Amino acid sequence: MAASYYGVSNVGATLHFSKYGGGGDFPDWLLELNLKAFRKHYGNVVFDLLLFVPPTESGDLVRHFAEKVASELKISFSDKLKKTTHTEAQKLLHSGISKRDNVHGKFSYESPDEIAGKKILLIDDIFDSGYTIKEIGLYLIGLGAEMKHKSYTLTESITPTF
Repeated sequence: MAASYYGVSNVGATLHFSKYGGGGDFPDWLLELNLKAFRKHYGNVVFDLLLFVPPTESGDLVRHFAEKVASELKISFSDKLKKTTHTEAQKLLHSGISKRDNVHGKFSYESPDEIAGKKILLIDDIFDSGYTIKEIGLYLIGLGAEMKHKSYTLTESITPTF
């Protein structure tokens, strides 16, 4: 689940402000908007574990959001997904090949035996090329996570009220 492209919508502008403009944690209306869209697309799916994409430069912003989502949906939360080495911000890279190479083999899970047979909800704040989520998804599947074929990106078809 990736919240939005940068700047394309109110959601994208809010994400950018929170990450780079000193806006603090993502606002509650963004949480509610994501939960509404999540329930619409995945309301009948029972997830076993919620993970978040480790940040390149946004500190604990995505972690805090993921913890709130996990709490609301009553899904076990884990912060054991880690980067094994530094990656550049995907937004700085211009080709699909460089974006893919930037994240390839750069993630690990601290307790890999916890992944086998689990349905995992993976949260990221921004969807750019999709390479980060694809890379992590393939890694988790390699550890035995249950494979799902559907992905979801909230691009704000609903205008939130402030």
